[in-house]
Amino acid sequence: MQNSTDCLNLNSELWLYREDMSTRWYIMLIFAFLYLIIIAAGIIGNTCVILAITRNKSLQTVPNLFILSLSCSDIVVCCTSATITPITAFKKEWIFGEVLCRVAPFIAGISLCYSTFTLTAISIDRYILIRFPMRKPISHYQALGVIALICAFAATITSPIMFKQRLGEFENFCGLYCTENWGANESQRKIYGAALMFLQLVIPLTIIIISYTAISLKIGQSMILKGAKKQKTDNWEIELSDQQRMAVKRRQRTNRMLIGMVVAFACSWIWSVTFNILRDYEYLPDLIKNQEYIFGIATHCIAMTSTVWNPLLYAVLNLQLRAAFIDLMPQWLRRRLNLDGDNSSPLLTHPTMTITNKYGSTATQAIKATYINTAANGQPYVSTSLMGKVQQEPSSFIFNGSARKKSAMMRILVQKRNAEEEEQLITKESPSPPEIQMDTLCAAPIIPRRKSAQPRSTNEKVVLPRKASF
Repeated sequence: MQNSTDCLNLNSELWLYREDMSTRWYIMLIFAFLYLIIIAAGIIGNTCVILAITRNKSLQTVPNLFILSLSCSDIVVCCTSATITPITAFKKEWIFGEVLCRVAPFIAGISLCYSTFTLTAISIDRYILIRFPMRKPISHYQALGVIALICAFAATITSPIMFKQRLGEFENFCGLYCTENWGANESQRKIYGAALMFLQLVIPLTIIIISYTAISLKIGQSMILKGAKKQKTDNWEIELSDQQRMAVKRRQRTNRMLIGMVVAFACSWIWSVTFNILRDYEYLPDLIKNQEYIFGIATHCIAMTSTVWNPLLYAVLNLQLRAAFIDLMPQWLRRRLNLDGDNSSPLLTHPTMTITNKYGSTATQAIKATYINTAANGQPYVSTSLMGKVQQEPSSFIFNGSARKKSAMMRILVQKRNAEEEEQLITKESPSPPEIQMDTLCAAPIIPRRKSAQPRSTNEKVVLPRKASF
């Protein structure tokens, strides 16, 4: 490196000839504060996501594996791109050595590609699940394979960045500078930048928009909504059963969370990508070109907020992850924030009574509870009802380990009651259909029977189910 008396300070020259605002100490202080908040919130939020998913087996669904990998990627971004880039942008010199000169831009490119490809994979998986509900969903091993393929593909298309980075002196300015050097092939750099933008953002976001549009149309044409809209009423939700209404809300909440992730990511990164493309093709306006460093660091700061939005969306729109986040808090903090009663998710407190599907939608899923009541004449009888939420527990039904011991006896009583009622209804001549008379014996409307549960003959053997159907 040249002697300090012979070289020029780049910051001083930028202020002298351009009045570049990135050389002012108060601008550095403002951005240092913003980056510290982003880094701290990103690391803490994504660490909570990782701990919540890894410590609760009920949360280890296929979509949550993708979410877990996104959180790992965001932590890497917070530790590399969110720290190295602002320091270099304000100091102008490269102080992190030759290895990081090649690796840091490579990691930044991989993180952007990986995030968009993972969000695309989630949208495609969600579309297949809703469009073809009878098809077997992908397994955990297949999801891990998809994640590995995404990592390999992202590393492949961003590898030219690593090979084109050079660390060296720049004219007669002090220090070493890490720059992207394509030599005489400057046109190739422009072509590569445009192609990378299409692969990173344009194509994935197009697929995501098509997938979620198709999902919305499919849900709008579903049997639940189609049957409800046929009713001659303004408040059509009244015509839905508790289970149907909760199924609609669960789908809407899941779609809102996934779409929110895509919108937050696109709004965070679109400015940085657009700025870099316009700079490569020299289409920046003169005002922005004179303040190139300050606009570049501002768009990068906005892009780094993508590491913060996802944990916030999970906490607001995902009931299971919200309960897991609260469970990670210290007891004193929960009492201070009055959150002691907000972590009663069945995934955490009642693992034996949960019904988890591929997307882990269990917190507000309706279940059928069977319990024993006493009639007016003192004779006990078994009643069955639909519970709107797991949290609304009747006093006569206990969600704990003791319920398991009574489950076999309850199933036998239910089967015996059903067999006796069916035999009486078959032999009795009555114009009323069997469903109407059975409805008077139950605490809640009877659920339509499966084909296998139709009335049996008296000499037919009663086969008990392996587990209660919900």
